[in-house]
Amino acid sequence: MTSQIHWIPATLIEKLGRVPVSYSSKKTCPAECPFFPKEGTTPCFAWANFRVNKILRRIEKDPTKARTFKKAMTESLRSAKIVRHFISGDVIGQEDEIYNICVSVEEEYNMTNIGYTHSWRRVASQRFKRFFRASCETLQDVVEASNNGWTTELTVSEYTDKVAEDIRSVGLVPTHCPEQATNGKVTCNECRLCSTAEHNQRRVIVFHSHKNTNQVNKIVQY
Repeated sequence: MTSQIHWIPATLIEKLGRVPVSYSSKKTCPAECPFFPKEGTTPCFAWANFRVNKILRRIEKDPTKARTFKKAMTESLRSAKIVRHFISGDVIGQEDEIYNICVSVEEEYNMTNIGYTHSWRRVASQRFKRFFRASCETLQDVVEASNNGWTTELTVSEYTDKVAEDIRSVGLVPTHCPEQATNGKVTCNECRLCSTAEHNQRRVIVFHSHKNTNQVNKIVQY
């Protein structure tokens, strides 16, 4: 089967740095994701992005136009230390392909997988604990995911002392995304705190909403 994951070898998204990134279609997103587009609303920043939709419409029309992971890696920059999965999309329906790519990222290229999944409650997604963080919108989600062996990220409307205090109260370590906290002075490629490495296991990466803020604020707890 032809892959519908499209890879870019060196993204121009400034916050990430010049790293390989992937895009997948809405078909790969779990319906339980609270940001999943519904009639009249598009709280997900990816699906509200014209460029993302344009790329994926072209790939869905003709899957042969999707750049493969291997092709992207031959064109990637030597300065890239991370591979960022899912600028759009998730793992649904392509678990085996993504898992094999993640293994290759670490073992063949000696790079770090960075990604987030809303499918963390699904049985088929449990093997991705090794590579990705569970995407959470409430402290309850964070605790549940953490108790089930996931590293986590929490989306909030604003990073506040209360957010940090509540995370500490459940025995975890709050970390405001350094790229956001420094107003872009640190890129994801430089930071890498979103990795699932052992020393990051208790760390909750907290992102404040930066797109579609009004819709997002209706979903998140803080």
